[in-house]
Parts: sequence; structure tokens; C-alpha cells
Amino acid sequence: VLQRVGHAERQHVVPVDIDAALDIWTDGLEWPHSMPRDHLVEPVIDGLILHFSVERAELGEVLHHCRDAVQAALDQHYYVGVSHLFGVAAIALIRSGDAKTGAKLVGSMIANGHRPRGNASHALTAALGDAVDGYEAAGALLTVSQAGRIAVTALDAAIERIGTLP
Repeated sequence: VLQRVGHAERQHVVPVDIDAALDIWTDGLEWPHSMPRDHLVEPVIDGLILHFSVERAELGEVLHHCRDAVQAALDQHYYVGVSHLFGVAAIALIRSGDAKTGAKLVGSMIANGHRPRGNASHALTAALGDAVDGYEAAGALLTVSQAGRIAVTALDAAIERIGTLP
């Protein structure tokens, strides 16, 4: 089979191996089906629960839940899920007294194409004022996995600082 590729002014005709294309497409469909059902559902549910509870629930419980959710998403290499959790992790860190790390997480989140919810942005601005931009800029230089490791370390430190048990 021949297919036209390129721009309207300069099109080329190239041969396409239909069997190879179908194999690639089929492999692409089978891969997600081979994953355990909770692979993507669990981080999404964690994120929703945290979004609704991060500002209201007991701080120790929130810190543990955020830490476990971020670590689980990192372990599964679910970087979209990790990045989305940075907003709630930022609020938990602000509540524990570490707004600077929270701003870096949100900076990484934004740099990787995700928009933090309004509650995270408002909490960061309230905690850091104009300095929030500098911390977010520093976070923008981090990959999601780097920011995720920073999040886990900061959440562990916050848990230790406030003296909660799991």
C-alpha cells in the first residue's frame, strides 16, 4: 500500500507495511489490557479523596495519605498521576509549614503540562506572597520523578516533624 506524506507542496509516496502497522496498533491496544485494573484507578481515586480532604482532614492523616499516594504512583511509573498529586501534596506541605517545597512541586506540575487547582495556587500565594514565583520557577526545572522523590522526602520530614504515626 502506498501513502502520501509531507506537506501539500511537497508530498512523497512511501510504501506502508499494513501487517506491521496492524501489529503495532494491536500491541498498543493489548498493553493497557495487560495491566492490573487498579494500575490507574487507584491513583485517580486517591487524588480525588485527597482533593476533597486535604484542607479539612487531620494533618497527620493527610500527610500519610499524600506520601503513600505519591510513592505508589512513582512505583507504578504513573507520572501523570504523580504530577496531579503535587497540588494536594503542596497543600499538605503548606499546612505542615513547608510552603517552599509545595511551590516547587506545583512548579514541576505546571512545567509538565498540568494546571494546579485553585485551592493550591491560592494557598501558595497566601503562604509565600510574591516569592511563590521563584520557587515555582525552581520546580519547573525538575522532572516529575525528581519532584516526586522530593515530595516523598518532604512529606516524610513533615510526618516526623509533627510526630504522627501511620
